[in-house]
Amino acid sequence: MRAWKRNKDEIQQLVDSFFINDPYYPRPRGNDRLYQQFRTGYKAAHPSESNDAMDIAEEFLRAIEAEQVKRDARKTQI
Repeated sequence: MRAWKRNKDEIQQLVDSFFINDPYYPRPRGNDRLYQQFRTGYKAAHPSESNDAMDIAEEFLRAIEAEQVKRDARKTQI
């Protein structure tokens, strides 16, 4: 565990951490109800008065969703 500087340059590290902690998070798929609840809660935890915080939150969520698409595609190729 380490401090996070809360900048966009570190989003890939957050994505990597998200998938390393695999059993603790729902898979980021649009049709997964548990993930949609996670997504809503994650965004709600960010201060709404800070556009930068919301931008980073949205970028992180898009990044984990994109990574999940890649992982799912690899599984279907096998």
